[in-house]
Amino acid sequence: MTAPFVPNHAQRRNRVMPYAHVKRHLFEILMQREHGCCIWCRRRVIREAPTPGLPYPRNLATLDRVIPGAQGGTYEITNLVLACNGCNHDRGDAPALAYAARRGVVLPDEVMVALAARTEVAA
Repeated sequence: MTAPFVPNHAQRRNRVMPYAHVKRHLFEILMQREHGCCIWCRRRVIREAPTPGLPYPRNLATLDRVIPGAQGGTYEITNLVLACNGCNHDRGDAPALAYAARRGVVLPDEVMVALAARTEVAA
């Protein structure tokens, strides 16, 4: 009898990042959709790579999954928003709608449709 397959930590947490060229394309789409601002705090974000040895700037652009990876969220465009490093870290794995309500944010329509579809599937 063989031992059952146990995925490593990265697979369990769904941390499979898209290839670099796909990630660049996702950033371009999100920068246009969000007008270059963090969805949560509306601060302008930057795409420059941080200087090695220095902490990441708070306004560094990141891909934030609306449904966190810990809850099965993917890197599909309908599950992504543009967030600054500070807000992405602050949100952690909090539910997007609760965090949006706390911050007074209205999520994009395509993200809301995807959230509604996921809620219907879970019910």
